[in-house]
Amino acid sequence: MNTVDVCIVSYRRPDFLKDALQSVANQQLDSLRMRIIVVDNDRDETARMAVETFRNQVMCEVIYDVEPNQNISMARNRALIYVRADYLAFLDDDEIAPIDWLVTLLATLKRYDADVVFAPVRGMLPPGAPKWAKIIPVFQRPRRTTGTTLKFGGAGNVLLKKDALGLPVQQFDSAYGLSGGEDTDFFFRLYSMGRRMVWCDEALVSEQVPENRLTLKWVLHRHTDQDKRISESLFANTRL
Repeated sequence: MNTVDVCIVSYRRPDFLKDALQSVANQQLDSLRMRIIVVDNDRDETARMAVETFRNQVMCEVIYDVEPNQNISMARNRALIYVRADYLAFLDDDEIAPIDWLVTLLATLKRYDADVVFAPVRGMLPPGAPKWAKIIPVFQRPRRTTGTTLKFGGAGNVLLKKDALGLPVQQFDSAYGLSGGEDTDFFFRLYSMGRRMVWCDEALVSEQVPENRLTLKWVLHRHTDQDKRISESLFANTRL
């Protein structure tokens, strides 16, 4: 029987976390055996209650730990400490996975003899979101053909072999822990080690977009220079 550890890092979004955890609990696992690892990146432990309540409602093992230093890389690395399964997956605390998420990722990984498989994230905008938010790139992530080979990817929706981490186990670089880009750096290093990484377009997850992200300031902070120019133009012409 294959085993998988699903890792979720959370920072002060307990309501979103509840939905993410429930979507993982709803997985149709077939022959998979699953554990869930939650790392709370808030020293005030704002995720603890949500995780404890969830743990009492499910049959699978749920691990909870706290990374008190606010740093996404350090939190992801703390999750890696607990990984014991054949495979590990990362899901963000604001994402909701469909019931066939894990089995679809695993099937693709095996079909293409890959070490890592990435999948898309679709922004789920709140009611009343402005028109410009529905068309700018940051909320509409790129899609690719299943089986496309990649050199890097994001940690928001990914499955990989535990053995792909190598020895010593690769770590997320804490220098990127506040700026972002830690996942791009991490997976490019795996690629440089000879790991095969592919895309699975069928394992789509939905990302709950909070209202505080529906500002041009937030969008421009997250975008590349090219995306910034696109978003500024779209925002100017559709904000009304």
